[in-house]
Amino acid sequence: MKLSTSFLQHSLNSVACVLALGFASTAMAVDLHQASELDRGGNSGNSAMTYQQGHGNDSTVLQSGFRNDSLTAQSGIGNRALTLQSGVGNQARVLQSGGYLDATVAQYGHGHEANILQKGFGKEANVVQAGVQGRVDVMQLNASRGAPVEIHQFSRGRAAIQVIQH
Repeated sequence: MKLSTSFLQHSLNSVACVLALGFASTAMAVDLHQASELDRGGNSGNSAMTYQQGHGNDSTVLQSGFRNDSLTAQSGIGNRALTLQSGVGNQARVLQSGGYLDATVAQYGHGHEANILQKGFGKEANVVQAGVQGRVDVMQLNASRGAPVEIHQFSRGRAAIQVIQH
């Protein structure tokens, strides 16, 4: 069974919350304002997509199971993205542009991949991976000395980290 949820918000100080449980379900939030929270419990093939524009946006994605995918895209000032995943073969992608950006990805289990792309000023990226065979890619464009990247990878087997600051 494939569940699908999507919505668009056009009001000030709004909060978007979606909870979908099941196999191969999709949740999507298109936020033009403050907060989005996607909780993706279930077994396999879940997708969570959040798109936010503006200032002071917060996005939280929680996923468990295997082969889950998360995409958070934010543009504006003072935006924060948090993705928490557990299970097997999950992928988290965070795309941010603007200023004073914060991206955090925490993954626990086997074969996860975390990708963070940040463009602008005042960026910070944090990734924690625990398990087997994790991969981390962080790219910060328009980077300066004040663009910290912190990666903690506790992995058995193959693990890869790539950080590009330009």
